[in-house]
Amino acid sequence: MSGGLLFQRALRLLDEAALPAEASRDVVAVLEAARKSGHGGQVIYELATVAELPRDTLLTRSTGLLLLTAAANVCDDLMDGDVTYLERPVQLAPSAQMLLQALGTAVMLEGGVPARTLAAAQRTFVRAASFSHVEQRTTDWTAARYKLLAEETGGRQWTAYLEMLWAGTPLESHAAAVAFPMACAGYVAEDLRSADRRFTTLTPSEQEDVLAWARAHLAALAESPLRPAQLVHASLAPVLA
Repeated sequence: MSGGLLFQRALRLLDEAALPAEASRDVVAVLEAARKSGHGGQVIYELATVAELPRDTLLTRSTGLLLLTAAANVCDDLMDGDVTYLERPVQLAPSAQMLLQALGTAVMLEGGVPARTLAAAQRTFVRAASFSHVEQRTTDWTAARYKLLAEETGGRQWTAYLEMLWAGTPLESHAAAVAFPMACAGYVAEDLRSADRRFTTLTPSEQEDVLAWARAHLAALAESPLRPAQLVHASLAPVLA
């Protein structure tokens, strides 16, 4: 329900931007695809709620983060050849990604995220994006390469997201302790669900190595007293069992 609220707020922001009808349809399709892939906003909303942010700040930052994660999702889908929801992916997906990134960043600023926090997050995103160039050139996966990519494009990226969401709250300094294991375990779980070749082409012993590593991150989530960490743990535990 709360994830749906963020989605509706994102749609209102797009309406306020007075986009051409063609652009609006494409960006809504990107948001819908992100929601279907698990980036619908419920976890984002839960993560914002535990920080006890004022209601308006909570909704503004959560919606900004929803837009940013949708931008990252369409970027990832385009690189993997999975943008089936736009009629001309190569021509339309980059523009939709840029639009969502710009709007998401603006909304984060409007939600009171300090400039220094936002700047640090952007530098993290630069580093995370750089490892996509490594991934696209990797033909022979190893456990070490796999874990490196999960940390750089998952763990550190989500740490930056959570630092923005929790900026100015007592939880800000705990962002890495929650986001890093959540994203790393989620990275492996999603690859198991989708049978991604990053995982399936590993040797059996390397697969066990990666699974043990993911389960260690999952155990860290189980030890967290925060409700969102517990929710993510409950969602991922059956997949990583």
